[in-house]
Amino acid sequence: TKLMTTFVAAENMSNSVVVSLTKDDLSTEGDSGLRVGERWRMGDLLDVMLVISSNDAAHAIAGLVGGAGQQNVLGSHEHFIEMMNEKARTLGLATLKFYNESGLDLEQGGVSIMAGGYGSAKDVALLVAELWKKYPTTLEITTRKDVRIVSQDGIAHILPNTNEALGQYPGMIGSKTGYTSLAGGNLAIIFDIGIGHPVVAVILGSTR
Repeated sequence: TKLMTTFVAAENMSNSVVVSLTKDDLSTEGDSGLRVGERWRMGDLLDVMLVISSNDAAHAIAGLVGGAGQQNVLGSHEHFIEMMNEKARTLGLATLKFYNESGLDLEQGGVSIMAGGYGSAKDVALLVAELWKKYPTTLEITTRKDVRIVSQDGIAHILPNTNEALGQYPGMIGSKTGYTSLAGGNLAIIFDIGIGHPVVAVILGSTR
């Protein structure tokens, strides 16, 4: 899901745009170490989201991009999710369907009732390939084990990559992990098996 969030953000918003985090942004599940009022460049916030799978960063990105120049009755986050699903249709990825920007399970009374996104491994692989072809720099950060990213307020964040198997893939170009109780363990990686010969591998619905 966050790969599509990255795609839509990269296509619709400059990396240099600055967003100030709100209490609502930081109310999503998980703590990424971000702070209310902290200012971030869009490009840096995308890096935070991809490296540690930050739901807070995803929420902030969706609110900013979904609300930009908006003239319809949808809220900014709802509009962003509509943009995600429209991009899936445009790319011909018929199995992909998104219900939020983070991939978190949708809950009712503390019980997971539906996944935040659905799709086949093939369509996720095609999404990764398209993202890399159009916006290759977005995935560069995911090849590093530990990342130091500084917000516009000068606050340094040391972030461990969620992909614990990074060193096992020679020629790594990019990777993204995901886990929820309904979706199971998921991994998408892109790596070079030869000079200029990238391959995408996707595993969905595995164990943690």
